[in-house]
Amino acid sequence: SHHWQIGQLLLAEIPDDQRERRIFDLVRQLNLGSGLIQSDEQRLLLANLNLMASQKTYLSAAHQASHQYALEGLRYLRDLEERGDQLWRDHYPLAFDLYTRAASASYLTGRFEEMERLSDTLIANAASVYDQAGVYEMKLYASISKDDRAEGLKRGLKALSLLGLNYPKKPGIPHVLGKLIQ
Repeated sequence: SHHWQIGQLLLAEIPDDQRERRIFDLVRQLNLGSGLIQSDEQRLLLANLNLMASQKTYLSAAHQASHQYALEGLRYLRDLEERGDQLWRDHYPLAFDLYTRAASASYLTGRFEEMERLSDTLIANAASVYDQAGVYEMKLYASISKDDRAEGLKRGLKALSLLGLNYPKKPGIPHVLGKLIQ
């Protein structure tokens, strides 16, 4: 495919420290030509490049594009997993970041069921309670965006409890006074 060849030329031409500036040119060509991927290193590189593109579009509030790039990056990670890689053990930061970006962009584009599936995967594979709490925070924002304050409160309390901060669902006067005295 010409796209793969053009993408490879761009990779060779663009220094690593300048890739972010030309990320969309790179990713477009490489994604279109991805049928010619020959190695796991190439799959990892494309997953990383798609994460970079997803993050850049996310920061520009282009959530639909961010969602697409994140899903494309996840496709390369799933290919690695099918080939025997232990995704969450061998590539945790990349997997966590791509799943997080995909989940976040999902709820921001109204794909709440997809966000729940991706979030469940994140929670199941999170390396720490801090990572889990961050996922619950995102789920809280998704609940608020759906105007479901009760669910948002439940998710917020779950995140706080993971961090060792326990609050009752309906605090009474003694609890409030106790917290004020502390």
